Amino acid sequence: MDVSIIITTYNRKEQLLACVASIKKADFSGIAWELIVVDDNSSDGTEEIVAEDLSVVNSQIIHNPQNCLVVKSRNIGARATQGKYVVFVDDDNILDVKMFQTLFDFAENNPEYGIVGPAMYWWHNKENYLDFQEINFFTGMTFGRKNNPPQKVFDSDGVPNVFLVRRTVFETAGYFDEKLKNDYTEPDFAFNARKFGFKCGMIPEAKTYHNIAQKDLHGTRTLVGQFNNDKAYYLMRNRIIIILRYGAWYHKLVFMLVFSWFWPLAYSFLMLKSGRPELMKIYWRGFWDGWRYFFSGKT
Repeated sequence: MDVSIIITTYNRKEQLLACVASIKKADFSGIAWELIVVDDNSSDGTEEIVAEDLSVVNSQIIHNPQNCLVVKSRNIGARATQGKYVVFVDDDNILDVKMFQTLFDFAENNPEYGIVGPAMYWWHNKENYLDFQEINFFTGMTFGRKNNPPQKVFDSDGVPNVFLVRRTVFETAGYFDEKLKNDYTEPDFAFNARKFGFKCGMIPEAKTYHNIAQKDLHGTRTLVGQFNNDKAYYLMRNRIIIILRYGAWYHKLVFMLVFSWFWPLAYSFLMLKSGRPELMKIYWRGFWDGWRYFFSGKT
């Protein structure tokens, strides 16, 4: 098996089926592939889907008996694969017909890259919004870069949403850290793989189309944790963990003295402004648990 495709999904049946439909239209010239859907205990009808409903010869659907969140679901899917490469796909994507072939060809010809992903576009207007991403280790902020001078590959601090992983990455560097659960999980996976000599990049020639509204990915709603307790907690905690794990000593010093305190204070202001003051304690709990990691090494 050349490529194993994993779609993780939760309560988005229509988007899942649209994603699968785009995969079935893709160019897989000479590539043997399989499809694995990991349903994270949905209740919108997704839980009733069986493999035969996908109309893919080599396919299976795994229904989690309880909600595990996306990171654990990715690991569950990855451990069920047979492919030389594993492609993770979030369910809210419409894949370009040449995306898989482009990522596969690049990986075959560039063995130093253990993780590669496509450039990302909005589905509704086909506008590019991400060519690669960078994390500022002084502040912990993640920046999405676009409209750069064209090149074959952009090195990236992790790839969100859709990405191919060489199987040898799992065999040498391990799987996703399930204790992170939410934010910064892809950068953590990429930075850990980098320690074992694997590069991470995004390929402009490959494309995926994100089938969500722009407001769901950017803006104040995201900054205040999408009004979700888990999102708020892990956004704060995992930002601290990623700096402590992979930052240089001077990054850690600046972050500790300035930005580790800036973020919970800034978010507290935004939450008060947004009328959700009850989330303040969630952010501050994430802050303290992030620093507990510094002293205990436990997540």
